Amino acid sequence: MNNATIYAALLVVCAIAGLWQWVQVVRAKTRVQNNPRSTVEKPWEYPEPVADTTFDLKKTEPPRFRAFRYTYHRHTIDVRKLDGNSWVILDKDWPLYHQTKVDRLADRGNKIVKTLPLARAAAHELCQDLGEFLSRRYPQVYSIERSNKDTLGWYGMGSITKIQMPALGASYDLTREDPLTVAGLIQPADVNILTKGDDGYYQLVAMMLGIGGGQRLKDKLGSNLADLHFDGHIPHYAQQLQRPLDRFLAKLKVESPIHRNTTAITIHDAFHWPTMTMGPEDDWDPKIRGPGVGTPSHGIWTPPGPITDISQLWFRQERQVLRRLPKSGAIVWMVHTYIEPMEAVAQEAGVPRRMASLVRSWGEELAE
Repeated sequence: MNNATIYAALLVVCAIAGLWQWVQVVRAKTRVQNNPRSTVEKPWEYPEPVADTTFDLKKTEPPRFRAFRYTYHRHTIDVRKLDGNSWVILDKDWPLYHQTKVDRLADRGNKIVKTLPLARAAAHELCQDLGEFLSRRYPQVYSIERSNKDTLGWYGMGSITKIQMPALGASYDLTREDPLTVAGLIQPADVNILTKGDDGYYQLVAMMLGIGGGQRLKDKLGSNLADLHFDGHIPHYAQQLQRPLDRFLAKLKVESPIHRNTTAITIHDAFHWPTMTMGPEDDWDPKIRGPGVGTPSHGIWTPPGPITDISQLWFRQERQVLRRLPKSGAIVWMVHTYIEPMEAVAQEAGVPRRMASLVRSWGEELAE
């Protein structure tokens, strides 16, 4: 047998082997296509929250977050995995937060809450998911009513049509009221919704600033995160934070929500707009960081002088939670603000030394 014959025989064998493998692949695909269970993935579901039976609306103290180290040599996003039961944390101050939001909404109206058209589905989804979570986690605070015409709620139940908080004298009809407004009024945090724009950057497409913390909807809504941080003069954002934040948001998974804390020292205890340090809310110009030219308070309002006593200082922390919604894919960014007298915080063991070291480590940009 010559070499040509041997090569021809090998080619035939290889062709037969290849044909056999192709047949097996086709058969396997046919079996998958004929078996619906193997082609339809079960949609992701929120884990069932465990009811917090120890919660008392009159006695449960706020958490004491002390999320700062001795020094900061490099600024990081510093996130931690969120426990499913801790999406929203309530304490005895919840009635105060709720009333603050109700009053601010009555005073400011659509200046503190708005949903852009592309975020309406996400706002509706968020409101439903919060109602589902809160009614399970804090059944002593929330009660809900459901539709008997659909199975769009959690675990195949009817969608929520009404959320009630009897102890607070509040009731919200989800079939009539704005879902983002309700989402902001049924829990303590401010609510922001982010979606990825055509430029590849995440942009702020819905906001409910019931607390606000010195933020205005007109300055933020519709902007992408990079512009928000640059306009807000966030220290070291371009050098140390921008790329990690973009990467983090792109990789945020539905099943892996996170939380983080921020720390600030202020000279006011205002939940919403600190007129003392920023001037009247409607006069504020973010470019000059004070009352704008031509506004009633321009040239009249003056910032406060130096602080001389610790009783004039306040310890302000934010608990920020970020999670991706399972249906819309939008990212929800919730900010719960806690304010305590610095005088009280300074009495805690180890805190004064850590805080002094932290402040000394700040560069000029961060200190301002």
